[in-house]
Amino acid sequence: MNVIRIVFLLSITLVLLASVSSSNIAVANGDEGEYGEVEESEIAEGAGDIALYLGVVSVLGYMGYKRAYLAGVRRGLRPPLSLKQALHAHIALAIIGGAAAVYHGYVLLAQLNEPFGLAAIIATITVTLTGLVLYVSKLRQLRYFARLLHAQRALTAALALLVAAHTVLAD
Repeated sequence: MNVIRIVFLLSITLVLLASVSSSNIAVANGDEGEYGEVEESEIAEGAGDIALYLGVVSVLGYMGYKRAYLAGVRRGLRPPLSLKQALHAHIALAIIGGAAAVYHGYVLLAQLNEPFGLAAIIATITVTLTGLVLYVSKLRQLRYFARLLHAQRALTAALALLVAAHTVLAD
C-alpha cells in the first residue's frame, strides 16, 4: 500500500473522529439547531479537532517511524516504507492539519478569551512554513535557517503546550 493511500485513509478516519466528537459536543451543549443547519463556528471547532489529531499523528508518527527505521536498518532489517515516503506522509498530514488549524483560529478569533490560541496559531504557521521551505527551497542558507526553526524540539514542545493550554482554557 503506498503512502498516498495510507495518508488518505488516515485523514478520512481522523475527519470522521473529529466530526463525531464535535457533533457530540454540539448535542451536549444543546446547539444542534434545525435539521441541516450547521453554524460556521461548529465547523471551525471540528477543524480544531482535526488539526489536533493530524498534528499529533503527523509529528509523533514521523518521529517514531524515523527512529524505528534507523534502528531497523542498523540491525539489517528492511522497513516497509522508505524515509522519503514517511516524510511525504508527514508533509501531507502537516499541511492538512496546519490548514485546519488556521481555519479554526481565523473563524474563532473573535471568540478568543485566552492568549494561548493566538500563540498556538503563530507557532503552527511558523512550523508549517519552515517545513515547506525545507521541502521546496534549493537555497542553502534558507534551508539552514528553516531547519534551525523547524527541527527545534523546544518550538515543538512549546506548540504542544500552547495547544494543550488552549484546549483546556477554550472549553
